[in-house]
Amino acid sequence: MQGWWERVWVGGRPWWILAVVQFGNLMPSMDGSMVAIALPSMAAGTGIPLSTLQWVATIYYLVSAVVVLIAGRLGDLLGRSRVFTFGFVLFTAASLGSATVPGLPGLLACRVLQAIGGACLVANGNAIITSTFTDGRRGFALGLNSTILAGGVALGFLVGGLLTDGFGWRSVFLVNLPVGAAAIALALAVLPARKGPAKPFRFDWIGSALLALAVCGLLVGLQRLGAQRAPTAEVLGLLGGGAAALLALLAVERRTETPLLPLAVFGHRNVAVGLAAIALFCSLLAASGILLPLYLQGVLGIGAAQAGLALAPYSVTMCILAPFSGILAERFNAAWMMAGGALLAMAVSIGYAFLGVSAPLTAVALGQLLIGLAAGVFFAPNRVLLFAGLPDGFLGVVSGLMQLTRQLTYAAAIALSTLAVAVAVEPHGRLSDLSSAGTVPPAAKLAMTEAMGAVYVVLAGLLAGAAVLCLWHAHTRRRASARLVTSVRESTS
Repeated sequence: MQGWWERVWVGGRPWWILAVVQFGNLMPSMDGSMVAIALPSMAAGTGIPLSTLQWVATIYYLVSAVVVLIAGRLGDLLGRSRVFTFGFVLFTAASLGSATVPGLPGLLACRVLQAIGGACLVANGNAIITSTFTDGRRGFALGLNSTILAGGVALGFLVGGLLTDGFGWRSVFLVNLPVGAAAIALALAVLPARKGPAKPFRFDWIGSALLALAVCGLLVGLQRLGAQRAPTAEVLGLLGGGAAALLALLAVERRTETPLLPLAVFGHRNVAVGLAAIALFCSLLAASGILLPLYLQGVLGIGAAQAGLALAPYSVTMCILAPFSGILAERFNAAWMMAGGALLAMAVSIGYAFLGVSAPLTAVALGQLLIGLAAGVFFAPNRVLLFAGLPDGFLGVVSGLMQLTRQLTYAAAIALSTLAVAVAVEPHGRLSDLSSAGTVPPAAKLAMTEAMGAVYVVLAGLLAGAAVLCLWHAHTRRRASARLVTSVRESTS
């Protein structure tokens, strides 16, 4: 019996750690889609207008974007297990509050706390995996992260719909209680405690305040740009203020003893290349999330359910492939694999640019299958590249930077894609009419298709840039390794 226990619990401890990290990925990723699908029921049950209840989702998104880098840095300084477990406790407790608190102000306050807890989980999961798996299993573990994060969003819509229909909107929060309790118990049992007290440090309050101003200014400014469909004074003020706060943050961090954002991390070329590649690749995913539903329903005239089925191959393919591409990234050059994924996505973007007003539905579905393949080949190797050779003290901050880069990219791509389509369509009809094919004038359909084609041409250019960047990185790294081997051989001969 003792031998069985040692094999399953002690010998399998890394896999138990991987399991608890996946709980930390699954809960926040499902939460967003569960809450989104429960909002109409929430409006009906509380009498609060749906337009006002959108803040229940928006405030979580904003706070999470602000806190994710801070949470990653605190994990580096205080201990990742400690911050990660705290994230479970706070997320679970705030879920209970969200389900029971009366009134919108209390619900929004609980959503702020829930966002902080979720950020603690998402920001430290990759770092925990990287420090736990130091051999060839790391790629599989990081790839599984990509699978759970992507699959959690899709699963959240299904589970959230079933819970809302069966038990009411409060159930989408209450379901987190048993899951959170199990995750807390498992985290306390398996996550390694930090040896010795944390090193004393002075928290970077100025850097955190500037980061909050920068992220809020940029995210809200981009959201307003998409909503107002013009660079108004409000939009320019928000974006300008966010950019100014970002520049001030970079200036302050150069002189801070324990900075929130240690600029030395960008001296690691894997990090700089990995983050840039994420931004370029995610622009395609974000823009497609806006463009393709409008095209399928407004131009091709199919229903929402059929449109969802046409878009589903992306998530399925990506989720299946990511862990296996992570394994390959540990054995081969991760940057080469990223370049391959970017090139495949570029080819699909070019194809989407020529869809026209009467393309077959199978063309869109095939494109989604190929983009899922490209993403599966790209994201897990990207994580392997980002964390390869990174000092332990930078793992959390890089994990936070990765999440923040994705969020800012999504906001920018969604706003600019919406703006491009609105400018083209609205001389011929309302953009909202694209949700109903029967009311869309032919001129509006043609304008939508042409604008979408132009956006996809731009996206193809961005993906080509990502591929070139990854190929350059892989080539120069290989040459540097070859020179090092030659130098070692000459010195020992």
